[in-house]
Amino acid sequence: NEHFVIYVFTASTPSYATPIIEHLNKKNKTIQGILSRPHCMETKNGFYIKDLRIIKNRNLKDIVMVDNLVHSFGLQI
Repeated sequence: NEHFVIYVFTASTPSYATPIIEHLNKKNKTIQGILSRPHCMETKNGFYIKDLRIIKNRNLKDIVMVDNLVHSFGLQI
């Protein structure tokens, strides 16, 4: 995190994601925050889409997203 601001953006619920992220981030030095299911858009098919435009203090060109499901970031391919 010397060079980057790191957030975890998950389609999981906050109650599921928070304990896992807290375990990974024990010293509160690496991960700056969590975006979870309430920050996603739900499609009519029940998929959760991560819309990076909710991040207001960064340009999209400066954001790197790593995800294993292509539909999760379908709005910013």
